Amino acid sequence: MRKTLPLPLSLFFLILVASVLLPAVRADAHAVLERADIPAGAVVPQAPTQITLTFSESVQPVTVRIIGPDGKQVEEGKASARGKQV
Repeated sequence: MRKTLPLPLSLFFLILVASVLLPAVRADAHAVLERADIPAGAVVPQAPTQITLTFSESVQPVTVRIIGPDGKQVEEGKASARGKQV
């Protein structure tokens, strides 16, 4: 006569085999910058009136720093967010 495994033990082995065979899914902990109106490190002849940054997920801007050609931080303007765009 053939013996079968108890249900909890069978489920354990099924979950164990599935976790080994299924590929791992990457989980990003932070939003990633996907697109910007002006590429990083770009030098523009005139200061733009607006810059749009698009991220991989919705963000809430805490700070956005813009550095001028003289190496100093530009203090004008305020960041606002709508979904994935700042």
